[in-house]
Amino acid sequence: MRGMLIPVGGQPTPYRENPERKKFELDELQAIVGGYIELMPVINNMFLVVNEEGLIMELPRNEGASAIAGQHICGDTILIPRNSID
Repeated sequence: MRGMLIPVGGQPTPYRENPERKKFELDELQAIVGGYIELMPVINNMFLVVNEEGLIMELPRNEGASAIAGQHICGDTILIPRNSID
């Protein structure tokens, strides 16, 4: 598992695309969140990757991601280890 997808209104699911790669590519993360990314440091050396413009784009609130971040998060997100990006 390379990360945990946290979709709006859905259950978190393991992200296993390209398991042979150890690091995420920028375009891969942008495709997951649907735009520019913002890295939010959260629990246990993890980043929550969110859409930087989620509020501006009026994406729906992501309850699961909001609970993890402790603030209002919009759109699909992915939780990844800090060492999985450069």
